Amino acid sequence: MIEEGKMSDRIARVLSLGIKRKIVTIGNQIRSSDNIEEKIDLMSKQNSALAALILTGISVGGEGLLSKGQILSSLFSEEFGDRKPQA
Repeated sequence: MIEEGKMSDRIARVLSLGIKRKIVTIGNQIRSSDNIEEKIDLMSKQNSALAALILTGISVGGEGLLSKGQILSSLFSEEFGDRKPQA
């Protein structure tokens, strides 16, 4: 029986590894950037990915209140998108 909104352990592990890879990649970009504005933008993206990782852990335990779609959407949506601030 499949429960809507509850993620299997196997899916959670695969998703968690992918999200972790994204967090580490963005961290490397932050360290290599010399531009402060770019660093801040990358840190915002990294925080969003970290939130997705946390949500993945929450969705596995208990009643599985979060769907996979909600977790994935937190990876790719931000309030401000990818637009650059105007100088």
